[in-house]
Amino acid sequence: MSPRTAAQLDVLRTERKASIMDAALHLFAEEHYHNASIGAIAKRAGISKGLIYTYFDSKESLLVELMLNMFAELSAEFGIDENSVASRELILHWLTTSFEVVL
Repeated sequence: MSPRTAAQLDVLRTERKASIMDAALHLFAEEHYHNASIGAIAKRAGISKGLIYTYFDSKESLLVELMLNMFAELSAEFGIDENSVASRELILHWLTTSFEVVL
């Protein structure tokens, strides 16, 4: 088997990171953040516990990235850019939508 190309390695990294984030999101929803361990996230993602630390410094940094991604998706969905000011109603709608996604 020949060595992987840089492009193939990038795809593999992206897929692994997405798998970790998906596993974490589901475990955080099922077991709550504090009860979900890095070991359980790794097991669900089908990787070693140590490999998670290649992508994230801590469980907290994983949660932060999940939240940033969620807010970016919601911002795009509602047509809000980084220079916009969100109204109270829009923020409440975001939160309600976020909880519907997680639950």
